[in-house]
Amino acid sequence: MGLIEFLRARLDEDRAVAEAAPAGPWKAAPGDDEGTWRVLGGFSTHERFNSATDTREITTRREEVAGPGLGAGGVRSEGAAVHMARHDPERVLAAVDAQRRILDEFVTSLTQRDKENDETFGLTDWNFEPTALPLLRLLALPYADHPDYQDEWRP
Repeated sequence: MGLIEFLRARLDEDRAVAEAAPAGPWKAAPGDDEGTWRVLGGFSTHERFNSATDTREITTRREEVAGPGLGAGGVRSEGAAVHMARHDPERVLAAVDAQRRILDEFVTSLTQRDKENDETFGLTDWNFEPTALPLLRLLALPYADHPDYQDEWRP
């Protein structure tokens, strides 16, 4: 697997994980108990039965993405809750789209440049390493812990 294929595969994984997560935007909020925090997702509609009025009611509320969970190791710090909320699925999807566009721009411009140089100067072995490879390696760096990451890609 080459660097470009590696990057595309990681971006595909990031997109799939973000799309599977509860909708955003996410928001950090204090939990019910002192010192606890929760992360709330986007709004959703729920139907509930009101026994006092013997009617069904439709309510809208934010979905809880991560709660305090005192015994279950939930969100125990404001910093963690704010961090989680800041990196909600909408933001991850925007980052994936931007990185994919950067990758596609590199591939398109390098392919076009190689074609023009081959036609104009008769070059057949044009190497994109001087400009693109260091930047592509930087895009791959956050994935250095992935088993398919190759040490030779490290900047």
